[in-house]
Amino acid sequence: MKKNVFFLLLFFAFALSAYAQETFLDAKPKLVSFTLKNGLTVYLNEDHTSPTIYGGLIVKAGSDNEDSTATGIAHYFEHIMFKGTDKIGTTDWSKESVLLDSIRLQYDELGKAKEESVRQAIQMKINSLSVRAAKYAVPNELSQLLQYFGGSALNAYTNFDRTFYHNIFPSNQLQAWLDIYAERFRKPVFRLFQSELETVYEEKNRSSDNLIQQLFEKVNSIVFAGHPAGHHPVLGLSEHLKQPSLTKMNEFYEKYYVASNMALVLCGDFDCQTAAKWIDEKFSVLKKGEPAKVLEAKPRAIHGRTFAQIRVTPVKVGVLVYHTVPKSHPDYLPLQLANAVLSNANATGLLDKLRLDGQLMELGVDPVQLSDLGCLSIFFVPKIIGQTFRRAEKILLNEMGKLRRGEFSDELLASQKIALELQYKRENESLEGQANFILEAFLSGTNTLEASEYQQRIQSITKEEVLAAVRKYYGDDFWMIYSRAGFPKKEKLSKPSFSPVIPQSEITDSEYAKQLKSKPVSDFIPHFIKLGKDVLLSDLKDRVHFYYTPNPYNDVFNLTLRYGQGFQSNKLLPYVADYIQSVGTVSQEGALFRNKLQLLGASCTLVCEEKSFKLSVSGLERDLQAILVLLGDLLQHPQNDPSKIGNIYSRCKTERRIEKAELMSLLRALMRYGLYDAHSNELERLSLSEIKKLKAEQLLDAFQSVQNYELDIHYSGCLGADSVKKMLKTTIRFADKPLKTTRFDYLEHKKYDRSTVLFLNESKARQTNLLLLREGNPVSKLERPAMIALNQYLGDGSSMASILFQEIREYRSLAYSLSGSYMQEMNIPAQAGYTLCYLGTQADKTAEALSVTNHLLDHLPQKTERMESIRNSLIQSINTETPGFRERSFFVQNFREAGYSSDPRKEQYEIYKKLSFDDLIAFYKKNIQNRPSVIAIVGNKKKIEWEKVRALGIVKELKKNEILR
Repeated sequence: MKKNVFFLLLFFAFALSAYAQETFLDAKPKLVSFTLKNGLTVYLNEDHTSPTIYGGLIVKAGSDNEDSTATGIAHYFEHIMFKGTDKIGTTDWSKESVLLDSIRLQYDELGKAKEESVRQAIQMKINSLSVRAAKYAVPNELSQLLQYFGGSALNAYTNFDRTFYHNIFPSNQLQAWLDIYAERFRKPVFRLFQSELETVYEEKNRSSDNLIQQLFEKVNSIVFAGHPAGHHPVLGLSEHLKQPSLTKMNEFYEKYYVASNMALVLCGDFDCQTAAKWIDEKFSVLKKGEPAKVLEAKPRAIHGRTFAQIRVTPVKVGVLVYHTVPKSHPDYLPLQLANAVLSNANATGLLDKLRLDGQLMELGVDPVQLSDLGCLSIFFVPKIIGQTFRRAEKILLNEMGKLRRGEFSDELLASQKIALELQYKRENESLEGQANFILEAFLSGTNTLEASEYQQRIQSITKEEVLAAVRKYYGDDFWMIYSRAGFPKKEKLSKPSFSPVIPQSEITDSEYAKQLKSKPVSDFIPHFIKLGKDVLLSDLKDRVHFYYTPNPYNDVFNLTLRYGQGFQSNKLLPYVADYIQSVGTVSQEGALFRNKLQLLGASCTLVCEEKSFKLSVSGLERDLQAILVLLGDLLQHPQNDPSKIGNIYSRCKTERRIEKAELMSLLRALMRYGLYDAHSNELERLSLSEIKKLKAEQLLDAFQSVQNYELDIHYSGCLGADSVKKMLKTTIRFADKPLKTTRFDYLEHKKYDRSTVLFLNESKARQTNLLLLREGNPVSKLERPAMIALNQYLGDGSSMASILFQEIREYRSLAYSLSGSYMQEMNIPAQAGYTLCYLGTQADKTAEALSVTNHLLDHLPQKTERMESIRNSLIQSINTETPGFRERSFFVQNFREAGYSSDPRKEQYEIYKKLSFDDLIAFYKKNIQNRPSVIAIVGNKKKIEWEKVRALGIVKELKKNEILR
C-alpha cells in the first residue's frame, strides 16, 4: 500500500468535441477529461517529453467499503486482478470454470464451518480441486503480456478509499495496453486462489513485524473509532483472512468495479483524439453500475484532551492527533500552509526548532486526507533520559499554542507558499506524479486546475484564513496517545499442509494472447540518451566535472555537489552531514541561514553515502545567484556550534535502539558481517561513546577535507549551461588540486568454500527475513545483456512470470516478498558480481523456502519458450527504462565511468535482438550454478525447522552485539 499522496490540483486542457467534458486552456501538457456512455471517467494528459505512457485505472473502493464481517476483501481482490479472466490465463475456460465454481462453493462452506477438523477437511478438498484446475491455467499471463509489450513497473495498491492498478509502457503499444486493461476489468476470475490466499497471509504476517505500520494501525484504530478506517486495517482482520468468502468477494466486484465508479488515466506520449477513440471502442464493454455512495460513518467526536496508551514501539513515542478535513474541503489548503509553518523542508517550522534545539528527540508531522475525512498526526519522541511524556507533551502543546496565536512571521508564511508551489511543480514533472494529481481530484470530487490558478489560490490565502482554520481544527479537542516501549502480542497465521498448486499445461499462450500478439503495431523507435543534447558534459577544472540537463517542464532547478569520498573511507562523514544540516555559517547562525534560504524558496539537504558525500539544493532559477552565494558561504564558513553534538548523540542513541528491533536493519547487518567480518559498516562505525566525545572542530575539519576530493556537479534547469557555470565559478570554492575519488575502491568479499548459514534469533519476529548470496565473476560489457535477461527470467522483481516468483510464491506460497538477481556495479568492472536473493517468509516455511531456492539456483528450470517474451520485453522497455531528466546525468556519469562513450543501452539493444536462451544459460552456469551460498537469517528459532536449516551448510549463530557496534 502506497503512502498518502500530498494533494494538489492540476493543469490545463483543451477541447475534444465528441464527448461531454471539462474544457481548459490549450497548454503543455494537455489534459482532457471526458466520460463514456457507461459512466467511465477518462483523463488524458498529453505530454511528449518522453516516448512513454503511464497508465492506470482507479476504483473508488477500498477497505472502508467492506462488509465489517468480511474484512480484507478489497485487498484480496487487488491480488485477484492479476490472475486473468475467462480469456487471459486459461487454456480451456469451459473445463476450468466448472472446477473454479466448485472451489467457490467450498469456500462458502469453509466460512460456515466451526470445528477445526471440518475446516481442515474442506481445505484439503479445495486444495485437490485447485490442483486439478491448475491444469488449465497459464500462470501470470497478464503480467507476461504487459511485459511482452514493453510494460514495466506493473503494480497496484489498496487503501481505505481506493484501489489503483498501474504501470508504464512504450507509446507505440497504447492499443495493446488498452486492450489488456479493458479485458482485465471485464471478467476477472478467482484463479489459483488458494495459493494467493497464502500469499496474503504472508503479507499480513509481514505487516505485523513492521514497527511503523503497527504504530499507524493502532493509532488509526483509536482516532478513527466509529469509522471503517478505525474498525480494521486495509489488510483485514486475521479471523476474516482465515475464512474468505469468494461469493462476498464477487459481490464486492459486482458492486464497486463498475464503470461509473472508476477512472482511467493516461499520461504521456500519445494523441488525445486517437486515444479517446480507442478507449471508447475498448472500455465501453464495462458495465455501468452505480457510483459508490459517500460513507455516512464519522469518527467518534472528541472533547478536550482524550488520552490513550498503547505499547507497540521499541522506544517511547507520543502521537498528537487532530481531526481535520478531506481534500475537497475549502479549509484544506489553509491547513496545508499551517502544517508547513509547523514543519518544513528547511526545518524552520515551530516544531522543527524543538528538534534542532534538542528540546525533543524527534518530531514528524503527518497530515492524512481521505476522500471523506482527514487528520493531522504529530509524532514525537521524548528524550530517552530525563524527559517524561508529560513534559514532552507540554513542550509540544506550547508550540501549538503559538501557532493558534499567530506567533510566527509573515516571512515564514510567505516562504511556505513558495514551497507549496515548488512542490506542485516538482511532483508534476513525472508522468506518475501527473497521474496522481488527476486521481486525487477524481477521488475528492474537485475540478482539475491549471498551474497558474493553483498558484493564485495559494498566494491569495491570508494569515487570517490560516489562523481561522488552525483555531477551528487545532484547538483543545485532540487525541494524545502514548506508546510506551514494548511489543504487542502477535497472532500468527500458520503454514498449511497443502500440496503445491502447479499448472501442468504445456500451452504457453491463451488464444487471447496469441491473437493480441498477432496484431500489427506501429514501429518501435528506441530513444537513447544523447550526449551534447540530453546531457551536456564539461570540466570546470581538473577533477571538477559538470553535468547539465535541460528541464523541459518548469523553472525549478536542482543542483547536486557530489564529492568523491564517503563513510567507507571516513567514518566521521555521516555525523558531518547531520551537523552541517543543523547549523548556519559564521556570519549567519543556523535559524537565520535557513530562513534566508527559505525566503528564496530553496531547500538544502546533505547525505553521506558509502562512497560519496552529497549536498543538494533546489529552488527557482530566478534566485539561483543568491542561493549559490548562501551555499558557498556554508561550504567555506560553517558555524562552530558545540551544542549540536549532544543532539547528534541523542538521535544516534534512539536510532540504534530502533535498529535492534528492526528486522531488515538486522538482516543487512548480518549479511555484511558475513561478507566483511569486522570491516562491515555496522562494526566500523563510531560507537555511541565516541560520538558523545566528538568535537565540532573535528566535524568541521572533516567537512573541509571532503571538499578536497574530486567533485561531480549535476545541474538540471532552464538557465543556459554557460550561465550556470559562470555563477558556480564565482560562488563555490573548488580545491586547488582535488584528490582522486574513492568511489572505485571496494572491499573483497570473504571467500566461502562451503555453504554457510548465519543466524540471528529474534524471538518476537512473526516472519523470517533472509538473504542468500552466491559470489560469481566480473561481468564484461558483452556479457551484461545476458545478465540483464537472466535476471528478468530468474526473478529481479520486474516480472511475476519469473522463475523465483512462480516457483516460490505462486505455486508453493512460500514467501510474499522475494527477489533474486545477479548484481555487479557497471563502473567497477574488476569487481566480482554476485547473486542475491531475498525472501520474507513465515517462520515455519523458512527451511522449505530456502531449500527450494537453493535447488532452483543449482537446477534452474529451462523454459526456452519464454525467450521470445523476454527478448521482446527488453527491446520494448528501452524507452520506459530511460531515467527522468533529474536523474539522467547520474546515469550518464555511471556509464562514462564504466568506459562507455555513449548510452550503453544502444549496444545492448543490438545484442538483445540476437540474444538466445543458450546465452542466458551460459551466464548462469558460469556465475551461479553449484556455488556455495552465504545465507543470513533473522527470525524466531523456535518456529523454524532447525534441523532442516542445519542441513543447508555450516551454521553460525550470532548475537546483536556481534554484528552491531
